[in-house]
Amino acid sequence: MEPYRADRCYRYGGGFAAGIVIILIGLFFLLNNFGIHFPFMLYHNWWALFILIASIGPLSYAWQRYRRLGRMDGNTLHSLISGCAIIIVALFFLLDLDWGLWWPVFIIIGGFYTLAGNWRRGSDAGRSKPNGTV
Repeated sequence: MEPYRADRCYRYGGGFAAGIVIILIGLFFLLNNFGIHFPFMLYHNWWALFILIASIGPLSYAWQRYRRLGRMDGNTLHSLISGCAIIIVALFFLLDLDWGLWWPVFIIIGGFYTLAGNWRRGSDAGRSKPNGTV
């Protein structure tokens, strides 16, 4: 087992951002209980905004990976599609869209996932590994 290292606690910045978001959500609820109402909480599907928050992780990962690599690869595309799929689910609730009418969108998203998976496998084919092996 690897010994504890204090520097590991601060390597991933996503935990900090998630913590701030959770604190803000708690403050919104607390202030709402004390009679301070926010306009977005008057909307009947305001809770669907929590679903939108879930899209931040995959979208930020896709952006960071794209900036690091300088190109789109299968993993970047997969994260981008995941973030967009989460946004689409949130929009269904926020806009009161009919799931019975729009369900084929998720088949289309599945097709994009399949393409991203093929791209992921194909993007490494023929490239040499860092140690010089193929």
